Amino acid sequence: MCYSKISGFSDEIASDIKTQFEVLNKLGIKYFEPRGVNGKNISELTEDEARQLKMEMDKCGIKASSIGSPIGKMQLRDDFCDHFEIFENVIKVAKILEAKYIRMFSFYHEGDVWTDEERSLVFSRLKRLIEVAKENDVVLLHENEKGIYGDTAERCKDLMDNLYCDNFKAVFDPANFVQCGEDTKKAYELLGDYIEYMHIKDSKADGTVVPAGYGLGNVPYVINTLKKKGYEGFFSLEPHLGNFEGLSNLELDDKMENLPDGGEGTFTLAYNALCDILNKPKQTSKADKVIMGIIGFGNMGTKHAENISAGKIPGMELGAICDISEDRRKLIEKLYPDISVFDNYMDMYKSGKINSVIVAVPHYDHPKMVMDAFRNDLNVMCEKPAGVYTKQVREMNDAAANQDRVFGIMYNQRTVPIYQKLKEMVESGELGAIKRISWIMTEWYRPQAYHDSSEWRSTWELEGGGTLINQNPHQLDLWQWMFGMPDKIYAKVSYGKYYDIETEDDVTAFFEYDSGTIGHYVTCTGEAPGTNRLEVSCDMGKIVIENGKMTFNKNEISEREHNRINTELFKKPASEEIQLDVSAEGEQHVGVLKAFADAVINGGELLARGEEGINGLTMSNAIHLSSWTGETIELKNMDEDKFYEILQDKIKNSTHKKTIRKQYADTEGTYR
Repeated sequence: MCYSKISGFSDEIASDIKTQFEVLNKLGIKYFEPRGVNGKNISELTEDEARQLKMEMDKCGIKASSIGSPIGKMQLRDDFCDHFEIFENVIKVAKILEAKYIRMFSFYHEGDVWTDEERSLVFSRLKRLIEVAKENDVVLLHENEKGIYGDTAERCKDLMDNLYCDNFKAVFDPANFVQCGEDTKKAYELLGDYIEYMHIKDSKADGTVVPAGYGLGNVPYVINTLKKKGYEGFFSLEPHLGNFEGLSNLELDDKMENLPDGGEGTFTLAYNALCDILNKPKQTSKADKVIMGIIGFGNMGTKHAENISAGKIPGMELGAICDISEDRRKLIEKLYPDISVFDNYMDMYKSGKINSVIVAVPHYDHPKMVMDAFRNDLNVMCEKPAGVYTKQVREMNDAAANQDRVFGIMYNQRTVPIYQKLKEMVESGELGAIKRISWIMTEWYRPQAYHDSSEWRSTWELEGGGTLINQNPHQLDLWQWMFGMPDKIYAKVSYGKYYDIETEDDVTAFFEYDSGTIGHYVTCTGEAPGTNRLEVSCDMGKIVIENGKMTFNKNEISEREHNRINTELFKKPASEEIQLDVSAEGEQHVGVLKAFADAVINGGELLARGEEGINGLTMSNAIHLSSWTGETIELKNMDEDKFYEILQDKIKNSTHKKTIRKQYADTEGTYR
């Protein structure tokens, strides 16, 4: 037995209670969460049937951890009286079964947006249920579920902030959050103080339910964080498993082979996956110091090695460098005679010479090398971009969700105070609603000599793109970091307009937000002199960042308020020009590595979590896909398969540098 308070929805084993209890006893599980009993929903049991169930429970040594009721799983506009009678019956059943908890929900509605009126009705009904729960000394456990009011972490927090009490607390269901597009780590940060009970269910991005620890639910992270806080509550298995598509592609052990379509086998599988998490030896990413390895001694690798060896990052020292080039290895040995040098990154990972690694190699290799580092219990700093296409980066993020190493990405522009200030102003509400964002970024001038400097540059096969994947990941990251992810993107892109290359060198993109904000993004590597101008039009005026300066043309009152009260035909809001004294410099790569070292040694905050790399890459992929198809791309529903198919077609039909086609980052740990 891996933990004394494991429970589960045992109706996923079989419909009859006898078989359910036989399997629970076989596994050593002492609790269940009754939902389906002999073909009837728990809410439908009569008092006599509940007493018979209790007798069977006592006979088999099984207790009820919670009633798996359907309360609150109804349309908000439907008649509540009949539903309330069901609730009263559930209360009676709970008392007979000696169950302290009753699982419930917060109502469905029609439409995409919850109105204030609907929210009020939800709260009114929940308050009534809570009153009855208080009278009967039971605890209602609200489960997050797609489509109900409490489906997102923000709305769950709204419920808990206003209704949380001894008789109303939270169930945390990771898979349900994933299926709503939520980041479960962020959801936990919002709801951790309210969690009384946890469902063990995991999910991939496409909604496929998988064993705990194999999806995007961050189940190991949530469990371990709860335990560190002293959580002694239930972990209730809700497997929802079957022989799902893609099973053979998961790197799982032999427990996953020949998976049946349901029943005892899948329930046992879910139980074993939970035990693997609970029994995993406690590890910590904290260390006395960071002993860093670097893969790739190119432009960025040499810069990182210089900064670390010069002592610019407190608590960090250089332990090893890997490069496949013999000439570069000889140079490394000459420059850094006291460190280990490798020609194979897997040998470096397994050497015991390092506890952390910087991945600074061509883009396609990033996800695989990061995942291999996790498998070898290493902390990882990944150079930008996170990868070339979102499908491979999602796989990397899946791996990150199931380990406790520090994982960062080298978004060094986040260290710049001028951008930090703008982010602060946006988030504080100081600017009011944002109307338009325009960023002209054409300072990335790169002559033909640059593109010819390496065989992998500016090719679909080896770099995966041009300026969007090479220079612009920083600006795309800053955009989503400061303003959030756009909802739609339409783009016009030129390929090889200024240079003899096959990838993009001139980009104009139009961003749309459901809030009404619009954005324009222009970038090019063929303009000299170039421009770097970020302009933000908002209710309270206009922000301009250009030439290292930040100017705020600040309205005395909001433009919307001025428009409401003004009666003169051409009168503009009064405003003043304010020069904000904020530096355009930052610690750049050194600052990112300082935060990384602090995270490893002290558990501090990263400047950019590695998982965030998918955001800017999603924008980049959407720009490419829009230009290839002529369509407006909805980011939440972007066809990642289509992007990948078109990318592969471009690689196949490339006329550039076909003599150097190769497979990246093979299983032996080599790269070119």
